[in-house]
Amino acid sequence: MIIYLDTNIILSHFDKTDHFHLQNKNLLDQNDITYVTGFITIVEFGSVIARLWKNNQIQFSNELNKLIHKLPEHDQIKIITETCFGRLNLSILPASGLEKIIINKKEYLVENSFTLAYELGSYLNLRTLDLIQIASAMKVKHFTNFNVDYFLTNDKNILNNAQIIRKNIKIIPISSIELILILKI
Repeated sequence: MIIYLDTNIILSHFDKTDHFHLQNKNLLDQNDITYVTGFITIVEFGSVIARLWKNNQIQFSNELNKLIHKLPEHDQIKIITETCFGRLNLSILPASGLEKIIINKKEYLVENSFTLAYELGSYLNLRTLDLIQIASAMKVKHFTNFNVDYFLTNDKNILNNAQIIRKNIKIIPISSIELILILKI
């Protein structure tokens, strides 16, 4: 089973105050599941961690705190992000390429996650980063050897669009609780 992880799943794994922390920690500790994500997840994770860290809304191990406490804040965020991703059994798949798009009679070369997200935005009622995440999962499924079965998220907007996503992209958005029930763990 191959599962694409949304950023909120990874954040929850490291944030002990998150409502879904235990479920996501349990899921990500499963060794018989292949987890993948796109580079957009690292960008989004770092952005969220930066806000939480600056506002003292998230804590990390004493070991990590000792490692980073004397560093400038921007370096702290990079090390936290790299350390968190390094602790997960996860493949980061940068399936990308440039695609020609014509806007206002002018041709542009655009990274295809954005062109896919642009197309998805016409029928999915999602925020921009969510559209890019879905587009990234779609690229992983169609342009790599990873046949993604599920898009694991606890984002209500994505889950509310699950039928449309499943029909058009052939990936099933699923919540942590639903996946735990399917896996019987």
